[in-house]
Amino acid sequence: SKEVCGGIGDRVLSMIKAFYFAIATGRVLLIDSMFPTPLSNYLNPNFVQWNATFPKTNKTIDDMNLHQTILPRKSVVGYVLGRCNGPGSLKLTTLLRSTNVQELLQPGEEMSVSRGFYQAFWALFHFDKEVVKRADEMKTNAGLGLPQNNGATMPFVGLHIRHGDSAMVGSEGGGETKDESQPLS
Repeated sequence: SKEVCGGIGDRVLSMIKAFYFAIATGRVLLIDSMFPTPLSNYLNPNFVQWNATFPKTNKTIDDMNLHQTILPRKSVVGYVLGRCNGPGSLKLTTLLRSTNVQELLQPGEEMSVSRGFYQAFWALFHFDKEVVKRADEMKTNAGLGLPQNNGATMPFVGLHIRHGDSAMVGSEGGGETKDESQPLS
């Protein structure tokens, strides 16, 4: 809901967890993310066609609840997952250890959280061309654009550091946090 909408990182993590939940329960994943702006303005389907048209339903089941057993719910045609992220929701590690996900791995192979996140993100999404264009402009304007491959810019890593919200250890939400950063020498 709009009242509990997190940032893009929280929403993407929820979608990745929902992806593994769909695998764990043998279901199809469809994403309808329109708030605060349509997800398709930034991320488009890559290998998984998650934006297919589907019949609307008012049925919401809190299957991502930490205390809920992962069930396939074969008698239910379609439903909306309850909140997928937060302290009371299933962890990505739990979903990665589910039987159906484990059956996709080679014998003896393990799936780390970082690998699971990476693989699910790129299976689900590719960046919209306007996002890539704007990122390239920003890199060039910041002096980070090193030409390669017919004028395309070098890949880069962006970092967002959260300060002063309830996601930070020791913060009660919205309060000041001590900045312990040191100047680079």
